[in-house]
Amino acid sequence: MKQFNYFMLTLMFLLIGTFAFGSPPPAEEILRIVDNHRLVSDSFEMTIRVDNYINDQYEGSTIMNGCVGKGKLETLVFLEPSNMEGRKMVIDGENIKLIIPNVKNPVRITPSQRLVGGISYGDVAAIGYGDLYTPKLIGEEQVIGMNSDGTKTDEIQCYTLELLAKGRVSNYHKILLWVEKQNYLPVKGDFYALSGKKMTTVYYTAPKEWDGTNIITKMFLFDQINTSKHFIMEYSNFKEKSTADILEN
Repeated sequence: MKQFNYFMLTLMFLLIGTFAFGSPPPAEEILRIVDNHRLVSDSFEMTIRVDNYINDQYEGSTIMNGCVGKGKLETLVFLEPSNMEGRKMVIDGENIKLIIPNVKNPVRITPSQRLVGGISYGDVAAIGYGDLYTPKLIGEEQVIGMNSDGTKTDEIQCYTLELLAKGRVSNYHKILLWVEKQNYLPVKGDFYALSGKKMTTVYYTAPKEWDGTNIITKMFLFDQINTSKHFIMEYSNFKEKSTADILEN
């Protein structure tokens, strides 16, 4: 954790130096801070709950326990619904395997494959963007975000980043990401397929403080293909873990 805090402090000094010359910070620095608003530390576990809605009507939930190691999601263990209980997703770089109780061989899956209710494995697994995408700062603009209760915010002054996928493991080819200038919290993201079609719009909200850093704990995901669907993904029950604890899982 001390190493994690030292990293954040170093970034802040870099940004202060950049501001002194009157120009925005590099896109890579902005994205690093954005990712740190998604991570409570390099190694931790959490509960992930995904609520599914069709035409704004609640349809059900998927609840998982997620383990993060070295800043990346490594495993997901399904707790609910009952027909998914005990299944485990193991993520190793571009290799994603689903382990099903009483089934001999793991099942290879792709980030675009769907969970119960329609949200993709990739949407759940992507807790950080820096390793998956190359960022470019393309401008600044005011964007309307979303509060934790689903209501709209006032306009927020943001940096606009264009993120282009580095490899096949990325669920999307491109992301347009709006980041609040004042505190570098992510506000909104538009996610695009290789064809250029917009697939998903995400709003980031409900920041909560953890060891001096605001962590995004809730996201609203709106399907742009089947517009009757949206999802709410929440993170809770954060607990720091050692690498040995994670390997035991």
